[in-house]
Amino acid sequence: MKKTGRILLILLVIVVSTLLLYPTIKWYMFVPESTKRAAAGSNEDIREYAMGQAVNGV
Repeated sequence: MKKTGRILLILLVIVVSTLLLYPTIKWYMFVPESTKRAAAGSNEDIREYAMGQAVNGV
């Protein structure tokens, strides 16, 4: 395999791995803690959160 082919293969692997890891990075770095708590809650907690948001007029 030529050097150019190896470099292209490495770049392709880096791009694909970045695309696959993007949702995880976004969740842990950029999603607010309140949203994480709401997502991890039970159905009843989520229902109460949604009702509160509806009452507040989001």
